[in-house]
Amino acid sequence: MLFRSVNHVDPGLNHFDGYTALQYARLRKIDNDWKRVERQRTVIQAVLDQVKNASVVELDSLLNTVLPLIQTNFTKSEIAALLVQLPGFLGCDVQQMSMPLQGTYGIRTGMDNRLMYDPDWVVNIKALQDFLYNDKTAEEVVAATPETAAAEAAGELVIATRETADVTDPVEEYNAKNLHRFDMTYPLDASDFGKDDYRVYVADTDNLRGSELRGALIERLYTSGVRVVAVPDGAAAGVLLDNYLQTGNTESLDGYLAVLPAADRDSARTLWEGIYRSYPGVFHAAGLGADARSATVGKALSVLANASSNYPETEIAEAVKALRSGTTADAVYWFKSAMASYPRQMERFFGDRYAAAARLYYAMQGTLNVADDSELPLYDAKQLLRTYKNDAILIFTDEASAVQTEGSLAAELQAQLDKQKYDEGEDHDKVCAIATVYGTWSNAGDFTPDDAETAWDADSLTEYLGSDALRGKDMVLALDGEDSPYLNRQCLLKDAGAPVGELVQKLFVLDKNNMASPETARAE
Repeated sequence: MLFRSVNHVDPGLNHFDGYTALQYARLRKIDNDWKRVERQRTVIQAVLDQVKNASVVELDSLLNTVLPLIQTNFTKSEIAALLVQLPGFLGCDVQQMSMPLQGTYGIRTGMDNRLMYDPDWVVNIKALQDFLYNDKTAEEVVAATPETAAAEAAGELVIATRETADVTDPVEEYNAKNLHRFDMTYPLDASDFGKDDYRVYVADTDNLRGSELRGALIERLYTSGVRVVAVPDGAAAGVLLDNYLQTGNTESLDGYLAVLPAADRDSARTLWEGIYRSYPGVFHAAGLGADARSATVGKALSVLANASSNYPETEIAEAVKALRSGTTADAVYWFKSAMASYPRQMERFFGDRYAAAARLYYAMQGTLNVADDSELPLYDAKQLLRTYKNDAILIFTDEASAVQTEGSLAAELQAQLDKQKYDEGEDHDKVCAIATVYGTWSNAGDFTPDDAETAWDADSLTEYLGSDALRGKDMVLALDGEDSPYLNRQCLLKDAGAPVGELVQKLFVLDKNNMASPETARAE
């Protein structure tokens, strides 16, 4: 396990490496925004002071190091030409001034209820012109500003803050009530999860701690009426998992686990065995998407055939015999033949399991109403809505499918629910998007996602949640609570285009260092 620590500092002169300097510049909670700006200027000035004494060779080496980390419309040759001129500029005196000037602004509520500085524009524009074009120093500009000069002379200069403006930050206030640190070895409390009256829950569990989160969500949402769990492992795999959860048949569980990556099987076995022990015969399972193996389809067909108590008619008797006792290859062959020749007899034989059997058949024939396999998860999820009309459904998927952006699985399911007929005054069924950010919090309150390509913005997470985060602790935040500021703020997500609370209703922030091994989980 690798940890990156900040250098220890003592009173007096200290040498900061880049990481420690960054932490120093970004400190938020020890004073105010003005002091933070001052620290940032101190770091920038220290960098300039070091560059002043660098040779052209050293500057060229610095250029080669920095260029890959920035975006610019200058070519390397153009920058190198400027580099030759740089020593002539480095001797210049650097003047600094913060805007707006202290004492010349207040605080007001702007768009989306965000707090904003409200400067005296006339005073600050004049000050900026004097500083840039009239060769006045920052001290001279400040002294010439009546409001600031008078306040300084009277010893009454007050930096405007939320406290002095008698304004509370709605995000901080909301987080204090709704951001919960939790331990997944214990059940999620209702207060942790918040609102739970949704028809469908779509959860991103596509990370190394996915099995832990799946178990926690099943436990939590059982009390909310969830009785159907969907996995993204194929329709036939879902038949096998369903048979295990209903009957405890371990061969069906083994058949389902065989479709998973080898590294995931132990944790998945621990999860589903635990669910069956706690809720035998309670949960149904369904699989979404294409099946990768014909053997899995054959096993699923055998399970469906053996589960039927109907007597097969003469025309399909041999096919049913092969389904029940033959090899997986025989099962697939005889099933396809019987479905093609005797569809009505097969429907009567399978009874209420015919829909599952027909789904497997039409997929094998390529006659499902989908353009390609990428549309199968949504097709299967829509079928679940029709099959289980009175039960809440929990769907396990990935980040892109869970967040309610245009065209995602969660968004399309919400559109499907909106098409249903509702009585006047009846609440519409809703989809709850459950997102997961997986990574680590630093000691300084910064978050590093495990996946750099995630849709979540680390800087925004730090800004909104960092002050409440503890390294090594998992967190859950309900974004859909009463008076949630996240329902009108475009934050936390990259390039969302809509308030985050409209796209995600529950956010889990999981520390990857908390993952329990399957062996540990079984021992507990």
